[in-house]
Amino acid sequence: MAPKKPIKKKPTVKKPVNKPPVKRGRPSEASVDIFKEICARVSDGEDIIKILKSDDRFPCWGTFCNWKRNDKELSALYAHAREDKAETFEHKINSVINNLQQGLIDSNSAKVVIDTLKWQASKSSPKQYGDSIKLSGDKDNPIQIEQITGMKID
Repeated sequence: MAPKKPIKKKPTVKKPVNKPPVKRGRPSEASVDIFKEICARVSDGEDIIKILKSDDRFPCWGTFCNWKRNDKELSALYAHAREDKAETFEHKINSVINNLQQGLIDSNSAKVVIDTLKWQASKSSPKQYGDSIKLSGDKDNPIQIEQITGMKID
């Protein structure tokens, strides 16, 4: 028997479909709904850069910064989200303490993790978790401030 010849298929012609134009790129116009979604994830303790890269609906970092710089409402939303994020560090610290008490991690590792979480909390919400410095004098020796207007060079 002779080998069979492969059957040639007729080329299919694609019919044009009237589709709306596809939006390309990330948004540049501020969207309160998208901003609120981003802030909700920040409040849950997620990293802002990872959030912005995770979804094409979200703006790039530079655009996000412009949004919050140019809109007081968005800036306030983000500030509150960062304060909430700081509280997640408190929960993470408690989790590390529990793991330490159960013997799941050693004390040196726990100290490093706790110190890092405390530092992150202090940067996310400095008013609540940051270091504070008070300068004060007493009644007999109040703090004095001098203004130096120039230097005299001999």
